[in-house]
Amino acid sequence: MSLVFLADSVFVLHGAFAVLVAPSALLALAGRYASRPVLWNLHNLSITVMVSGQLLLQKCPLVALEQTLRNADGREMPYTGSFVRYVVDHLTGITLPTGSVMALSVSIALVSIAALVQHWPYGAVKSALSEA
Repeated sequence: MSLVFLADSVFVLHGAFAVLVAPSALLALAGRYASRPVLWNLHNLSITVMVSGQLLLQKCPLVALEQTLRNADGREMPYTGSFVRYVVDHLTGITLPTGSVMALSVSIALVSIAALVQHWPYGAVKSALSEA
């Protein structure tokens, strides 16, 4: 399996994440994951990775992974900067303002934190508490 194929797969995964993360945060806040601990845990893991990656790498961890794979194969990234800005510009011709994607990411993280506060405990924590 080539590194370019893996990098392209990360690109597609990134697209799916970008499309699903905002609705997932709203579903978490609305309590729709109450009986779905796997989705609750998956959402919170995704948000944790997104925020941690931004803090530690100063960019999205999926962009960093894609870039590492492409560079290891001797290729350049097809875009610089934000994945979301690149995709929106490429598909629609609309250039999002600088900082808009970061503002959206912060908003999604805050909604997810509000969901944690409002609906704690779910998932593994709730299972562990009920077994004790």
